[in-house]
Amino acid sequence: MALAPSVSAVGSDLNDGILDNGEGDITFRVSLPSVAADTDVVELLLSGASFTSAKTVTLDASAITNGYVDFTNVTQAQLGSAGVKAISAKITSGSVTGNESTALVFSLSSTTYTRSDSSKPNAPVLNDIASDDKINKIEHDGITWLTGSAEANSKITIIFNNGIIDVTTDYVRADEFGNWRLPYSSSDLPADATYTVNVTATDAAGNVSDTTSQAGVIIDAGVPNAPVINLISGDDVVDGTENAAGFTISGTGEDGATITATFSSGRELTGGNTATVDGSNAWSLSVASNEAGLYFREGEEVITVTQTDAAGNTSVSTSRVFEIGTSFTTGGDLSSTDLSGYTKIELNDDTTLPTTQSYLPSRIDAKGYTITTAADINIASITITNFGSLTVSSNLL
Repeated sequence: MALAPSVSAVGSDLNDGILDNGEGDITFRVSLPSVAADTDVVELLLSGASFTSAKTVTLDASAITNGYVDFTNVTQAQLGSAGVKAISAKITSGSVTGNESTALVFSLSSTTYTRSDSSKPNAPVLNDIASDDKINKIEHDGITWLTGSAEANSKITIIFNNGIIDVTTDYVRADEFGNWRLPYSSSDLPADATYTVNVTATDAAGNVSDTTSQAGVIIDAGVPNAPVINLISGDDVVDGTENAAGFTISGTGEDGATITATFSSGRELTGGNTATVDGSNAWSLSVASNEAGLYFREGEEVITVTQTDAAGNTSVSTSRVFEIGTSFTTGGDLSSTDLSGYTKIELNDDTTLPTTQSYLPSRIDAKGYTITTAADINIASITITNFGSLTVSSNLL
């Protein structure tokens, strides 16, 4: 059961903990304890004592129904000289007396101004938020500082707007050098979305600056799911024909995210190992002609993929095992056969190699069979093992 009242300020003048001369009179609201009754007398106190002219209110049925009473038009002169002020309240006559509220503490500014001061301060400076105007999960779960500069001792108003309404409004005071900074914990920040942050400065005379705005500020504290990797080459097996033609590795992810792939062979693809997820949530990487056969491991190759969203949150990884099946057993007259897609040819008969230079494989295990070249081709780049005999027309080396 609440036995003591509580005190708050009506309006935003004390949101920064300072009452400027230019902010004028102030209204204090005393929320009543549950035991308050009709005809009780509530007094507003300054530093635990009565004001020079005591401020009291006798409660009526309306105040009891509302649950509060307002002390309006408390002037700065009544608050006394500049410095720290403590406003509290208590019931001095009636149901429960003597239980004083916790004090509302603030500073009364010593800065003076003239009524003729109608010059608004310059628009404040708002520095980049979280260095790139993107607040990711790590930054969100820690402390995000909003910083900038403005007229010395001015009140800074910071608003996050989602394009429809002002979602949060906060205040901070610029120091005597004009610097200001305000920390936001995860509970202080608005929900995940894209915002425009609007900042104004108000001087001691109440003049408000033009607004400084930063659009496109992203708050994203959600880590994306692991991306999906589709079947590679339809069956997770890359054969010689697919290797020769080149193929695509594809999958799905979060719109706008960056896909980063690594391969167990350590290969950096000719076209790069990153891709952007498009508006239909698809991504793809291109493996160039013969690239898999030359650089991936014969047999199993593993691709591992993560995705990083626009705010810098990186998913857990997902992997897929696929087979590089670019060895081929053949023999006989291969003079017109394109073998370039195969990294290794194993012979099962005496063999005549292709007559076109670009059709040659990179390795041949002759298995003791005879190899013949029927044209003027250079076989110096081919690794040939276990041949019974080798007949070339020219340019062996």
